Parts: sequence; structure tokens; C-alpha cells
Amino acid sequence: MVVPYLTFNKHAGVIVKKMGNSRPILCGVHHAENGDLYVTDSHRLYVAKNAQERKDGATINPITGEVIDGQYPDVSRVIPERFKAEYMIERPKITLEALQIAGLYDIAYEKRKKYDTLVAICVEKDNETERITYRTVNGFCKAEFTEAFGASYVDLTDTQRTIYVNLQYIIEALAFIIDVYGDKPVNVGLTGHMSPLLMWIGDVQALILPVRRN
Repeated sequence: MVVPYLTFNKHAGVIVKKMGNSRPILCGVHHAENGDLYVTDSHRLYVAKNAQERKDGATINPITGEVIDGQYPDVSRVIPERFKAEYMIERPKITLEALQIAGLYDIAYEKRKKYDTLVAICVEKDNETERITYRTVNGFCKAEFTEAFGASYVDLTDTQRTIYVNLQYIIEALAFIIDVYGDKPVNVGLTGHMSPLLMWIGDVQALILPVRRN
């Protein structure tokens, strides 16, 4: 299916509105010559394949419609093609609601700001079965939300088995994918504890960079 242009721009607006003036080019959606759309804030990246007909390399602010001058970075090179662990979120709407509740808990009871909560994605063994577990964490790594997903493939060392990412980024990426594809299963690939996490389905990709923790 063709990703609706307005839907992509709506979610791109959430990313670019947090950008300052240090890198104006990242305040826009890049219209690649191959028809793809890209938006990034250097911490996450959304991609929609074959979603536009301009194909002129323009970068356009999704909120104002302004064309932004400058060279857009080659973000396609950071998208992994091979993974060390893969799993599937079977019911993304349920997962999204659970993560949203966990985020609200953290804001209300831990007095944390919206974008300050992390989620630990752990690759664990349960009776010789590999599984992926999501846990929201505070400064003491206390689990507040856990949901397990069976892993279809795992080739990680012990030190690579936990990746920390921004909880709100996961929430917003799932919301974007659900807005396009509804409650269809979402693929997730991990490449290591300090490498990008990639979520994808059809012509949509959402990449999130991990957060380093001591």
C-alpha cells in the first residue's frame, strides 16, 4: 500500500517540532529522488518508501510547508539490513496502550518529564526459549511494565542482550506505524546493545538509537 503523505507528515511534525536552529535541515521531511520520505532528529528516523512523486530531493517543513535549503544527510546508510535478534509485536495497539500507561505512571509518580523515561528491551532465555521483554526503568532499574514477545532469531552475546531506548520514542514510532497499517503485526530487529533498533512493516520503517547506561 502507498503510505498516505499527510499521515507521514503528521508524525514527522512530532519529530521536527523539537528541533532547534542548530541544524535547520533536520526541521524538514526529505523527498528523496527515488520517491522515499525521510525525517530524523538524529536520535530516530522514520521512512516511507515510494510515498511521494516530487522526487526532486527537496526538504520541506511538514508543519509550515516551507522548502528548506541545504544538503540532507544520507540517513539511508544507518538503516541495518541484518539483525542479531528479531521478533514480532503481534498486537501493536495493546502494546502501545501498555507502554503509554507505563509512561504516564513514570510522569505521575517518578516526576519524570515526558521524554526522560527509558525502556529496557531484554533478550532472555526462559526454559531454553528465547524471548524479548520490555521493562520501563527508573534510576534504580525498577521494572514497572513487562511484556514478553517470542524471539524468532537470536545471535547476541551476553553483553548485547539489553538495549535501552527512550520510551516515548517507542510509543511515537508504534503510533506512526499503527496509523498507517492498523493493528497488523510489526517486525522488530536488534543489532546489539549500542546499535539501532528497527521497527518495520510494508513500506514503513522506524529506527531508534539506543541510550548508553553505565
